Order: sequence, then C-alpha cells, then structure tokens
Amino acid sequence: MKSKILSAAIALPLALALTSCEAKKPETTEDKMSAGADKVAEGVKEMTDAAASSAKKAEEKAKAAGEKAVEDAKEAVSGAADAAADAASDAAKAAADAAKAAKDAADAAVGGGQNPE
Repeated sequence: MKSKILSAAIALPLALALTSCEAKKPETTEDKMSAGADKVAEGVKEMTDAAASSAKKAEEKAKAAGEKAVEDAKEAVSGAADAAADAASDAAKAAADAAKAAKDAADAAVGGGQNPE
C-alpha cells in the first residue's frame, strides 16, 4: 500500500512538471500581426462607443435646450398676447370714456342753450 501512495506522490508532480514544460510553438510574424490587428480593431471599437456615448449626451442636451426654448417662446407669446389684450382693453375703455365725455359735452351744449322755463 505504501508503494502505491509513494508512486502516486512521485508520478503526480512529475506529470504536472512535464505538462508545464511543454515546448511552446514560437510566434510567427503573421500571428503577431493578427494579434496587433485585433488590438487595433478593439481600440477602434472602444473609441467608436465612446464617441457614440458623447454624441448621445450632446443630443440629449440639445433636445432639452430646444424644449426649453419652445417653452420660453410659448411663455413670451402668451405674455405678449396678454399684454396686447390688456392694451386693447385699456384702449377700449379710454374710447368709451372719450365717447361718454363727448356725449356729455354735446348734451351740455344743447341743454345750456335752452331756457329752462
């Protein structure tokens, strides 16, 4: 039994040592070029993703700014319409007051020339 354990204790590290020391195939220039091309492609993809992310953020900012501009324009138009309505109302009131004053003046002129007997 001791010999089986002893054999396994020697064989196992020996097998691991042989597999780790296996002769490695030297890298060819073609392999190096292919690996370099893969790295370049990966870098380009990362840059494209970063640019797309930046473009999306810029688009979102532009959209928000456009929506704010639309809201500001609506408020400005609403304010201008309110101001115009107020001015028209004031002008109508002034015209009505002027018409009343003219009527009163005409009545006074007609009534002032008569004898109240």
